[in-house]
Amino acid sequence: MNESKPRNEERILTLSSGISIHLVCEGERVLGIGRVRSGALELRAQDVLLAPVIQSEAGIAYREFRLKEIAASPDRVVVHLDAIGEPGEFLDVVDVFRNPHVVLPRPRTMRIVDPMQWIFEAATQDIDGVTFRGFRYQFLLTSATQQFTSLLERGTWELGELQHPVYVVAQRSSSMPYEIRVTEDAAYDTSEVFTCDGKDSLCWQMMTRYAGAPAFDFQFNSAACLLMYYERPTYVAALQQKVAGQRFIAHIDRHRFAASGTATHPKKLILLRQEPSGISLTEGRNRWSAAFDAVVKKLRDFFGYQQDAMDPCYSGVIWSWPPREPKKDSEIVAWLPKLEMAGVKTLFLGPMWVCDTSLKMGGSDIPMSGGQGNICCPWRYEIAPEFGGEAHLKKICDEAHRRGIRVLTWMGRWVDTDAPLCKEHPEWLLRTATGDIFNGGYPTFAVMCLNTPFKQWLLDQLLGTMKRTGLDGFFLDSYHNLFFQPINYADPAKTPQMEALIDLQVQLQRAGAKIMIETQGIFGISLNWFAPASMPFHRKGGLEGVYGQEYTLKNMHPCINSTWLTQGLIPDAFLYRATACGSPIRVETEHGYPEPIRFPDQAYAGMLGRVNREYNRVHTLMEKRRLLEDDLGVEWTNGSDDRKVLFAFADFPCATAGRVEDITSGRTFASVRVFSAERFHTYVVSPVST
Repeated sequence: MNESKPRNEERILTLSSGISIHLVCEGERVLGIGRVRSGALELRAQDVLLAPVIQSEAGIAYREFRLKEIAASPDRVVVHLDAIGEPGEFLDVVDVFRNPHVVLPRPRTMRIVDPMQWIFEAATQDIDGVTFRGFRYQFLLTSATQQFTSLLERGTWELGELQHPVYVVAQRSSSMPYEIRVTEDAAYDTSEVFTCDGKDSLCWQMMTRYAGAPAFDFQFNSAACLLMYYERPTYVAALQQKVAGQRFIAHIDRHRFAASGTATHPKKLILLRQEPSGISLTEGRNRWSAAFDAVVKKLRDFFGYQQDAMDPCYSGVIWSWPPREPKKDSEIVAWLPKLEMAGVKTLFLGPMWVCDTSLKMGGSDIPMSGGQGNICCPWRYEIAPEFGGEAHLKKICDEAHRRGIRVLTWMGRWVDTDAPLCKEHPEWLLRTATGDIFNGGYPTFAVMCLNTPFKQWLLDQLLGTMKRTGLDGFFLDSYHNLFFQPINYADPAKTPQMEALIDLQVQLQRAGAKIMIETQGIFGISLNWFAPASMPFHRKGGLEGVYGQEYTLKNMHPCINSTWLTQGLIPDAFLYRATACGSPIRVETEHGYPEPIRFPDQAYAGMLGRVNREYNRVHTLMEKRRLLEDDLGVEWTNGSDDRKVLFAFADFPCATAGRVEDITSGRTFASVRVFSAERFHTYVVSPVST
């Protein structure tokens, strides 16, 4: 007689914050977390059970769990389990997610049982006067025999049924717009091929939601807001995707950590704000903005990192490519009065170090390689003599500082494969799983490991240059794929680079350095490229994906090519709206290959120069942002000042009383109850004195 298969059952775990968590079991076997509810509101789709898969350095994968006991109190529930490990590598997690019913192979040649805890705690957080309630959770596995390297968590988190639109707000990765209106028919995929070299020396093909990796996710609809993040920065590769016809949003988080007898991750918060009276699209966006600010501050505080000043920026290339004579200091100094008039506060100069280009120009006998003539392939972190050396840079910095402009230059964490540093310190080189020098796909790059003395060596070079020249900071190129994500397989512990990298940045910042990074991040100002809709896909973005959603440009410089500006391809509305939302524009010089590099005077004519100057007048008051309903504009306040700033996107009657300064026209007047705001005008409103 055949025995019938045990029916799945649910054990409901309840927390004082009003959350019920349904643990799905099959006899003594725990399959994962199914439904999670707050009252009648569902926070998870049941299509994919939430459960971890943990990998040890020896190739043991823990996928099966047996229930031992549940220890419960109103504020904390701990599920004690036996985790069963067997040989087996992770499969392609994207395919597993697209077919959530796929059965993972489980070889039976070895079996290990180790104790595990699933921990759930009630959580409440006030954000800008609004209370979010929910819980935090953590998986914790310990072993006396295994050293763990990764933890994979796949599941879903979403607001109820998708026949009602859910707005997902996220920092951009290349295939995902900033805000998605999700329904049953919607589909998207945020896998990022650029961060995968096929050898798993990076974090699979998943991109961190933003560098620093708190995996911040936010959803809202007319009834509620759902906020998810890790309580401290963590080295996690994250993926969100939705396949058309499926009724859930898939989330995958893959944690990588130094080989350890403990496999875990920082506690992840799942926080809900229910809106009994409903909220508008605008107010949902304001909830996101306030949550982003609160979470990012908390994560920066963990490392003692301060927010760098966001201000208008100009990127002036000093070399052209192929190599030609670099810009003289007098030529660059001649730019400075123009930048000052245009309201530019940061001048970014391209790589000035001894590099393939400088050696080529100096007539040095450098190897004939794919990197010859590459300005981003340094040999030494010394200002190139062909550029004029440190004396040249000091002249530029001195004159820039006299005009209130800071000067930054490029930096990497790599050198040319033929550079003396590679020969002197091969133990500093970052290696792939096959033992090759990690280069991120650039043949002549030799990327260095920040968990070696190289970090201090590089810090000494950078700080010395700052002290001697007055240089104000650095742009960290290829931040995701060459700085943040690689794992050094020559390191026995396979320690991620994250904490060493952020510590490097913190030490630079404490020395006064301003830090910008390529693409997305919170530990430095993020740069992202935005091409007009009339241009082909360019780098990381497009204006068509962000227009009307400029509020998502938090901690980010929109980077615009100077040629697009001078040709009138960038709408005035975008220039004004982005700056109004707290993201002033960075102009990147058209490299002009093979033409000489000229200062783009016309780029700052009209709206851009005007809004830069207005932003500089009011930015100290821009601390807390509020979007106005009906897309009328953006209002900013500062907790230490009773004035407010208004950027108007349309003509409308603004209900306010007080002294009004129209920054755009220079007019000042008194408003008794209402004044007529004009489109693309910037105002400072002082309340009526009592």
